[in-house]
Amino acid sequence: MDSAPSCRELLAASTALTDVDRDRMLPVHDGAISTSSDCASALKDSEQIWMQLASAASTIANGQAVPVDQLFALRESFGVFTMSDASSSDRKTMLASVDAYLGENLTRQGRWEALAEAITAWRSNVVSRLVDDVANAYTALTPEDRSLASQEQKVLMTAGQSALAEQQTSDRRLTDVVAASRRLSAEPGAAALTSANKALGALLPLDHARADAAELEAISAIEAAMATAKFQRLSLAAGVFRHARNRTTAGELSDASSELSEEEHRKVPTEIAAAISLAVEAQLELVQSLARERRVADAIRSVDAAESSSSGLASAYGEVVAAVEELTSFDEVESSAALRAAVTRSDRVRRLLSQSDERIRGVMRLAEQAASYGQSVPIAIGQAFQAARSSLTNLDLERLSEDQRQLLDSVCGISGPLAPGVLAPADRCVNLTQRSQPWVLKPSAPLP
Repeated sequence: MDSAPSCRELLAASTALTDVDRDRMLPVHDGAISTSSDCASALKDSEQIWMQLASAASTIANGQAVPVDQLFALRESFGVFTMSDASSSDRKTMLASVDAYLGENLTRQGRWEALAEAITAWRSNVVSRLVDDVANAYTALTPEDRSLASQEQKVLMTAGQSALAEQQTSDRRLTDVVAASRRLSAEPGAAALTSANKALGALLPLDHARADAAELEAISAIEAAMATAKFQRLSLAAGVFRHARNRTTAGELSDASSELSEEEHRKVPTEIAAAISLAVEAQLELVQSLARERRVADAIRSVDAAESSSSGLASAYGEVVAAVEELTSFDEVESSAALRAAVTRSDRVRRLLSQSDERIRGVMRLAEQAASYGQSVPIAIGQAFQAARSSLTNLDLERLSEDQRQLLDSVCGISGPLAPGVLAPADRCVNLTQRSQPWVLKPSAPLP
């Protein structure tokens, strides 16, 4: 039972046997009869396979799709026996068309599988060259692949389109960097350096991961040129700061130092190390200057609040004066409108404090004179003391020391029956923290 044609011959011979022939058969001939029965079954199965293949070939010829897995299983069922029956031109043509269809679809399936595998790998590390594998697998799809795509395959196509777009934009950025590096090498200068820095700054981590040897070399060349320019700016700013230490020069030096990356800090030339140390000093002075400026601003707000409420004036006035006095030439007061206004405000406060000092000195002098008379205070002194004390403002009262308060209270609070020249009792005094009735001198006879 080597082939279908042999089986047919055996089956034909077996069918032609007569009863006489069968009676004369020897035991050795029984095997042939059994084989002929097997041939009949094999030929039936083979014909069934050929009928299925014919149906598939007809479907394909009509432009309709045949499930690839089913067609592949059918084609796998073709053994040597079935293939031995493919001698006719019709069957050969049918086999060729089915094999061509199967081969194309298996290749198409392979392209989709390749795209799916590339996308899975890319999603595990999106910042890598794996984006190129996805883009390349996507571009390998044929127009027919795309037109026949299933819903799941359309999702793969969307991811492939995204990868292709990223690849193309990354290529453009890398191309720009190479071009900028070449211009910088051919015509060194500020314009070329600015252009190169812009191209370098536009690069994304993906671009660095995808860069080839030439692109990496261009990146390194621009980085080296940028580092040299930064070191030069830092050195120049340090020289200016040494000559004139102020907020402007300190800021410029601090900015120049801050421009350096960690890698550039590690590669700082020996001659630039001193400039780095000076930049640290400048940054510290800037911090201290900003602290002084904040103290002034806070003091001004406190003065505004105190003047609005007429309380806490002494403390607020003292703080604004102290804060302004703390300012140094480093702070560049003249270049700051806020600081200039604070200095003007401080000058006004100083005048107010000076006037307060005069009033306090005057009233304390009269209080000491009144106290020296005991309980017989000349009316002129008493009236002068009353007037001076009545003229004290809230600012003056807040600035009185405890001793001064006690002295004023002792003079005001002399008790006992009224007698010539005796001050009014305590309930007629002007309290230091809350005004009540004004002082009244009521001598029973003219004072001497």
